[in-house]
Amino acid sequence: MERKHITKYFDVVKAISYDQTEFITTYSNMYTKGVPCLVPNVKQTDEKIEGWILEIAAKKKWDKRDVFNIFAWKTGKILSDKKTAPYSKIEDLKYAEGCDPKNMIIKAYSEFSIQGLAEYIVGNLDELKKDAKNGCGIDAFIKIAENCNCNEIGTVYILTLLFFLSNKEQPIYDTYVMRALRSFDSDDIKPGSKIKGMKAVPRKTETEKVKEFYSEFKSKLEEKFGTSYKIDRKVDQALWVYGHYFTV
Repeated sequence: MERKHITKYFDVVKAISYDQTEFITTYSNMYTKGVPCLVPNVKQTDEKIEGWILEIAAKKKWDKRDVFNIFAWKTGKILSDKKTAPYSKIEDLKYAEGCDPKNMIIKAYSEFSIQGLAEYIVGNLDELKKDAKNGCGIDAFIKIAENCNCNEIGTVYILTLLFFLSNKEQPIYDTYVMRALRSFDSDDIKPGSKIKGMKAVPRKTETEKVKEFYSEFKSKLEEKFGTSYKIDRKVDQALWVYGHYFTV
């Protein structure tokens, strides 16, 4: 990776100048539990669980439980505290109250079922995997959106599925990642700043707007960090943590 200069704050007191490698290492290390996190309001994750979930992306065949675990991971509903850990295998995963893998129920802002969507994805997996790797994956997005009859499953959830279906060829869109990317537009945007002009996420039915929105996000990510997100998750993890410094 080309080592580019990033001038940002390591904490809210002392300004430190980073190159990309140092930036990624510093903030990605704060993503998982066991490392003190200096960024406020970050809910750190369990490294073992993170690894298990990412193995889904490389699997040739999925079952409905895989789709459920992607949603449970994205919504932060996989538990990893002292009461439920340690885990020895992915089947041991425990979920927040209201989440039910048997009946494909996710409880996030509201309770919703992914039963129909999971059945569609598993039944059309090869086609969706192929489409997800093409361009920005919009063909796969359209097919999933058209076959998703659950209003609670919106654009961001489907874009997350593209990451897994494409085996990490497509980046995960997240508002915190976008905040971090936008913060690099100017050295005047310091931790605690409000990021102005953040675009609203289009509805999943607005496929042309989704394509433009996601393509812009992907271009901005690759402009700053290249395509290293396809190799490992450290870029995404670092940006997600760092993005918590900013408001919108």
